[in-house]
Amino acid sequence: MPLDWFGWVKDFYNVSDNEVICRISLDSFFFLRYLKLLCVITLFGMILTWSTLIPLHYYGGNGLKQLDALTFGNVRNVQWCFIHAIEAWIFFSECYDQVYGVYTHEYRLHLVLDQ
Repeated sequence: MPLDWFGWVKDFYNVSDNEVICRISLDSFFFLRYLKLLCVITLFGMILTWSTLIPLHYYGGNGLKQLDALTFGNVRNVQWCFIHAIEAWIFFSECYDQVYGVYTHEYRLHLVLDQ
């Protein structure tokens, strides 16, 4: 394990499934896969929303100050509110795709290991 604060992230993503299964139990393996899935979904959501929604709210045109400038109430143009719906659709589509991909991979792995 590396000694720096975030050095574990590289090792966390580079370790192979076979190596993990040989060293720990199957339940622990599935838990690690769950953590990887949550990290990917969270990172994707942060990049998607922070890159578009924060500037949209900040420059929304209602003239609110401080933290109120980052709220939904700072958006003056009603058509811009559809950006939230579009981003939600993109985010949940990606979440579904990630969960389905992990589910099919884990199901196949479980069938192989169960034999």
